[in-house]
Amino acid sequence: MWQNHANKNELLLVIKGELKLKLNTEKEILQEWEVYIVPKNVDNKTVAEKES
Repeated sequence: MWQNHANKNELLLVIKGELKLKLNTEKEILQEWEVYIVPKNVDNKTVAEKES
């Protein structure tokens, strides 16, 4: 499901496994212990193949 936080940034931290992040114009794959900050007002969607 796509989401958007109009008034705040969103911090993503992968503790275990892998997280696929889809943004307006790019895709990222985050590994264990990686952090990503999604800027406010950016459409994003996260996908985890396994629990993360």
